[in-house]
Amino acid sequence: MPTIDKNSASARLLARVLEGGDATLAALASSLGVTTERLEDYMALRARMPLPLQVRLALVVEQDVPRFAREARRLRAQALAAAAMSSETTICHARPPEGWR
Repeated sequence: MPTIDKNSASARLLARVLEGGDATLAALASSLGVTTERLEDYMALRARMPLPLQVRLALVVEQDVPRFAREARRLRAQALAAAAMSSETTICHARPPEGWR
């Protein structure tokens, strides 16, 4: 298993929402369609949250906890960008475009 980023944006957002008392672990798990144990694994960085679940988390938080909407939008954009890279919708170039030199 690849190493899990210690600064996982999804784990940070989960922790902030739960610490702020804006939702319970059970309510978030139910909204996301996962078990509370699995959600705890994601928060403790024992497992990597799949990209579609990160997008779902971002949408749930953006809708239900507006004070974290900015972080939720950032997580959603990051997850969608990672999905685009892995599906080769987005490509990396070996050198910058001509206009950038």
